[in-house]
Amino acid sequence: MTAVLDVVDEEAERAEWLAWRRQGVGASDVAGILGVSPWSSPFKVWANKVGLLPDFDGTKKMRAGKYAELMIRPYFEDETGLFVVAEQARIEWPTNPVHRATIDGLAFDRHVYGVGRDLRGDNGNNPDGVDPVALVEMKNEASKRWARIPTHYATQGQWQMHCAGLERLFFAVLHWGWDLQVYPLDRNQTDIDFMVRRVDEFWSEHVVTGTPPPIDDSEATADALDAVYPGAVEETVDMTDMADRITEWRAAKAKAGEIADRVRGCENEIKARLGNATTGTVGDALAVSWRPQSRTTVANSKALIERGPSPRVFTSTTTFRVLRHHKPKAAKR
Repeated sequence: MTAVLDVVDEEAERAEWLAWRRQGVGASDVAGILGVSPWSSPFKVWANKVGLLPDFDGTKKMRAGKYAELMIRPYFEDETGLFVVAEQARIEWPTNPVHRATIDGLAFDRHVYGVGRDLRGDNGNNPDGVDPVALVEMKNEASKRWARIPTHYATQGQWQMHCAGLERLFFAVLHWGWDLQVYPLDRNQTDIDFMVRRVDEFWSEHVVTGTPPPIDDSEATADALDAVYPGAVEETVDMTDMADRITEWRAAKAKAGEIADRVRGCENEIKARLGNATTGTVGDALAVSWRPQSRTTVANSKALIERGPSPRVFTSTTTFRVLRHHKPKAAKR
């Protein structure tokens, strides 16, 4: 079965694209629904789909990643000999348009498909019936090379392959702004079947009915709750049914305070024992270090604006020591 492609017009209103996203489950949503995303959660996805969350323009990292794709695409093409079209195309699975994704591109064999930027004008519709080699997902990562594809990205990739009906996806990842690495991901139908079941249950049981999923302990859910309920109304809610949870919360808060006091107490004793020394050992192994570190900041930003830039005059350097613990290893002599 062939996926339905519709390339997004770059001039189209962002509001229209956001509305399209809310009408289905995208690749990045799936990781949130499954609870494997570092940035999302079932509740956050639900709140977005039912229109409770305000529009999000993205973090600076996300915006930088979009601009980085302009460099990643030709870099990927040069490194692989493939040709990428259908950038930022919307894909909907024909038998269930709730299953959808916005892809970074489709990769074609350059020698089969042809060469030349003019061929991008076909919008990925493949009038000659040429099949793509794979999907392409571009990432800009301030990190070392991946030992394996992170779970939340692998989930995103499998969902894209499901929606596109393809068997392979390439992650074109630019590490540290210069090191391009290509990580292939093959289709795993068992994983996809599991995702489809969970997504369909989530959509029918929560989005269609407007019933929120269970609240979890993720930071993403905390952020979503703050955004959904930004105001305050002078009224009282009977929470007798949550008495045990409130008691648990109080106890956890008290325990967290006790742990923080214990951590601080241990640190104070260790610092006192080190004195001016920078390292401490246990036996022959390095155990702790307390080294100086400096931070330079603008000392008077108002003066800097009024009198012009002069970092040597308007910056201030603060020196402090950072206490760290170390895994056992031979101490340096």
